[in-house]
Amino acid sequence: MLISPSVNAAMFAYRVAITPDAMQGRVQSATGMLAMGLNPAGPLLGGALVELWGGHWAFAGFAGILAVTAIVASLSQGIRRMRPLEANAGQSPPPEPSEQ
Repeated sequence: MLISPSVNAAMFAYRVAITPDAMQGRVQSATGMLAMGLNPAGPLLGGALVELWGGHWAFAGFAGILAVTAIVASLSQGIRRMRPLEANAGQSPPPEPSEQ
């Protein structure tokens, strides 16, 4: 759990670096909406699992979910193929969308 802020900061920085300037607001808005929309699910799911399984098993269940998520992320081809930020430095920005 203590690594979460640094991982969030790294992912946010990468997302900002690869997103065209014209799309920054839209991408951040969509990401924030998704994250904030899912926030209530954590305590709800946690409380339900503690009620059903007890504290120790609920904790073990969440640890298992985090472990599976870490393994899936480590094996993900999308993450493995992420372009280094230096590769984006020489690219020209995409054309601005036309206002119609």
